[in-house]
Amino acid sequence: MGKSKTIIPLAADQAYRKGHPVRIIAPPSNQAELDHSLYHYFAEQGIEYRRLNIFEKYVPPMEGGAPGKWWTEENLNEILEMVQQNEPLGISTKDVQLLKILKEKLNTKLKSKMDELKTTHLSGDDKAKLEEEVNQLRREVAISEKIVDLLQYSGLNIFDEYGPSVMPGRIDELHEPATEMGWALKPLNTQPTTTREIVEVQSAFLSASKNKICLSATMGTGFAMAALTQSATVAEAAAKCVSDPKTTDARFLNWLAKARPILSRGTSKPEDRIRIIGQAMEGAGKDKQIILFDGNDDGKNRFENVKSDHENLKKARGGVARGLLYYNDQKNLCLYHPQDKKYQGENATVTPEMETLIRNHPEDYDVRLDSTQGVGTDCPQSAESMGIHFGFLEDASGRSSVTLQQVGRSMRKSGSLKMQNLFMVMDPSTDPDKACVSEDVREKHKGLVTAYERAQADRDKAWKQLASALNIESAGELSLEQRRVIHSVLHVTPPDKDGSYEDNLAHDLDAYINSWECDVFPKDRPIVKALKDFKSAQRLEQDRYLDMVGGVMALREKSEPVKAREEDIASGVKRSEAEGILFGAHAWREEEARTVLERVRLDSVLTPGAVHSRAQEYDHDVYVDEFEKQLRAAVHKELKEIERERFEDFDKDVPLETFANSSHMDSEIKACISRLQERGITPDSQVKKTEIPPELMNYCNELKKTADDVYENLGTLCNYGKQSEKVTKSDGTLVLSKSKDWKKIKKLHEDLNKKFTDLQAGDLQALTEFCRERDSALEIFYHGLATQLSGIEFKSGKLNSNGPKFGKMCEILEKGMGGLNSRNFVNTRDRINRLYPSPNNNPTRINLVKSGKANGWNWRINASGPDGQAKVEYDSLDKMRNENSARQMAITALGNGKDPLLVASLEHIKGELLKDNRKYRDDLTDLAIQSQDRIDRREKIKLQ
Repeated sequence: MGKSKTIIPLAADQAYRKGHPVRIIAPPSNQAELDHSLYHYFAEQGIEYRRLNIFEKYVPPMEGGAPGKWWTEENLNEILEMVQQNEPLGISTKDVQLLKILKEKLNTKLKSKMDELKTTHLSGDDKAKLEEEVNQLRREVAISEKIVDLLQYSGLNIFDEYGPSVMPGRIDELHEPATEMGWALKPLNTQPTTTREIVEVQSAFLSASKNKICLSATMGTGFAMAALTQSATVAEAAAKCVSDPKTTDARFLNWLAKARPILSRGTSKPEDRIRIIGQAMEGAGKDKQIILFDGNDDGKNRFENVKSDHENLKKARGGVARGLLYYNDQKNLCLYHPQDKKYQGENATVTPEMETLIRNHPEDYDVRLDSTQGVGTDCPQSAESMGIHFGFLEDASGRSSVTLQQVGRSMRKSGSLKMQNLFMVMDPSTDPDKACVSEDVREKHKGLVTAYERAQADRDKAWKQLASALNIESAGELSLEQRRVIHSVLHVTPPDKDGSYEDNLAHDLDAYINSWECDVFPKDRPIVKALKDFKSAQRLEQDRYLDMVGGVMALREKSEPVKAREEDIASGVKRSEAEGILFGAHAWREEEARTVLERVRLDSVLTPGAVHSRAQEYDHDVYVDEFEKQLRAAVHKELKEIERERFEDFDKDVPLETFANSSHMDSEIKACISRLQERGITPDSQVKKTEIPPELMNYCNELKKTADDVYENLGTLCNYGKQSEKVTKSDGTLVLSKSKDWKKIKKLHEDLNKKFTDLQAGDLQALTEFCRERDSALEIFYHGLATQLSGIEFKSGKLNSNGPKFGKMCEILEKGMGGLNSRNFVNTRDRINRLYPSPNNNPTRINLVKSGKANGWNWRINASGPDGQAKVEYDSLDKMRNENSARQMAITALGNGKDPLLVASLEHIKGELLKDNRKYRDDLTDLAIQSQDRIDRREKIKLQ
């Protein structure tokens, strides 16, 4: 009691305030009432209570025709976003089951499509279509798996009525969710969802939830209680419970023992119900509030039955009318009162203010509940209210857990010492085929009912004899003290091991008849004998009633359907254990693998001797650090792409140790490392930036300006490669025979621009390229110009005009290539003969290279390195350049697949990963052995 109004909101509130995602998970019949109360509770705290209702928001209704695919990536991501947030989230068990089953069926379909892709020879379009379908399924599986993982392994789950969710009081309660699940997943074209799957999936989810508070008035069977609490025995499970389930059972048995049975052959006709209600009123009083629970009513004609029972209650009270409270499908409190126009119609809900008034004064109203409201309904009542329970014998699947829940609806104000009045209506005329849980117990069931009916007849006979002896027609003619004696059932002292119940009954009966309590009756021998016979018959009737109630519940408990549910729970719980092991093995890739990689040191592999030959100047420590940093990130990224190991058809007979000993992760680690060794990695190539000192920057700017001038002047001379309209016209430009050849010149300038841009941004590698004496960026640029210009053919100029133009080209180039200065030639004719000779003195080519190499002739590139203050500043950056050089060397080696240093480093990392994973798996194996031991021991407490 107090779960939905106290424990759930307070626990959810505290979890949220401590930063944990929190979900309230309840059966659909309870979720509506919880939504109502939790929304208002959290709104008062300024917190948003959210509700994830997949069937209502995403799944097409069954009345709408053909089902559609609702698990689009957009919808799944929307669900994922809701699950990831911390605000309290309400979600029904049915929605949880749908998400779990969807994930499993998507996995099955993905494997089927992957097998089809491997084994079937398809044309190009068909293959591309199938590949896209596989990729789509992969994405859907990944999102649905993440949703379920978050629900199971992160945050806090508060389960309401978690016992009945896997071991329902009525077996047929599972048929509706199985049908709805089959409808929702019909587009997958897989096998229909069975009741077995529902129980397996729910018990697996319950068992797998890492952080949970589980609330329930009933725990199903002893085995179910042990399984859901990961215990080996019932005693161990009871010790884990904050509120002992044994106490709950004891309270229930106490209620049944003190309840007053009413025997009635037939309970549906108005005259039967009026008589039954009148009999209850005779025992408890007509002024008391009545809570009428009808287990035979499935709620489909709720309002008609409400109106009918309102009239029955009115007649039983002698025409006195009261309002009759009931609940609609949304668990909203409604009122029917023909004398008030506002409450004459169906679903006339009461306002929150009126509900408060009703709960403060419930004696002015009666309540009617049907079988759909037997769990979690908190109807208005007081300690003086009395309950009338219909339908115990009529429901073959109505196990003790459901009866306890139903009876509990009208006992919520019972205290430790004083219990509310409870009347259990027994109809022995119920068809045995409907009342018996199975054919093999039919005779036992019939014998229990017959024995009670016979005892009840003996009691009625004894009462008539007592009434005759007292010369009365009804108990109403007796005094209050006498009625108290008549209604109280004789207490019999429990016998010790050597005694007998019959002896104690005779002894206690004699003592009671001779006690002061019975002095209110005359001591005439016929009256004393009749009173004694009546109290004996009354006690025996109570005994047969308890035998019948306990016996019938026992037959229903130890039935084939319940045994089958226990098997399903066992399979589901073991499946969750196996999934947990695979999840744990998969989770190793995250923090565990990261920790291993952070510990990895490659000094023993990347020795100075192994690296030194690759460069003249570099910082070895920086090289090793860069290598380690880049490899850690790349390897961890690759590890995180490993898919979780999954099983298709779970075999519950396989020991859990088998899953822990799987070599899946070892194989995947080796495959990851092998791929990286083969292709190399794509490292983060960002290099350290620094501010270039001013004089050094001025030196570089001057070099760049000279190079830009050379390029622009060449462009003007050659018209940037564009063809002149009239080649014969001497307009001062050289005309390229092929305009596209200019692109090679342009490309050289673009490359130089990029290097200079990097230099301006503080890239020390680019600075080194500009300032070094050999193979500098300027040398590469000018040698490139010489090479490309020597390979270009120009059109003949008019009137031998090309000669002077080539002379102009040399003058332009000498700005950056001092060796072309005219002072280096004897005269102009010497330059012409050496660089652009022509028989007709109208050259079409210039030759600035020797033996095909630009530096075959030394044109003395004007970039010999900085001097003066610029040289001082450049030398001061040696350490940074060496560090940068080391990083660039590491990046180069990492990007080369099969590089010896890369291969050796990855081999070292692989060894460390495999060693740690084996140790991690040993821990998983120890846990698996412990879990399997609990499972094996738990088998002994199953119903046999």
